[in-house]
Amino acid sequence: MPAQLLSHWLDYLALLLINTLWCLPLWGWLLVISAYAKSVQLIWALGGPIAVVFAERLVSDQGHIKDWIMQHCTPITRSVDISDHLFSINMLSALIAGAAMVGLAILLRGRADEL
Repeated sequence: MPAQLLSHWLDYLALLLINTLWCLPLWGWLLVISAYAKSVQLIWALGGPIAVVFAERLVSDQGHIKDWIMQHCTPITRSVDISDHLFSINMLSALIAGAAMVGLAILLRGRADEL
């Protein structure tokens, strides 16, 4: 039986596009940090989420923010049913948070003083 190359390529392209949306908060956060921090960007990029997770642990025993951050830092694999992720509250929250961070990065870049 011949290989289904076109359908496999389209499946991988769809998975790539969905992973782009799924990991949008991560990329948005990195864009905000690159626009805001003048030095030690790595500490800013890692310190913000760690501080939020630490504050959540001080306030409650739940780990919802940590779970959300960890979910959106790892791409969706092919073995997971993509339609469950595509039409979920998690995807909607990722789109809202990612769009807000990209918008903030654009705002910060527009107000940056150039050398």
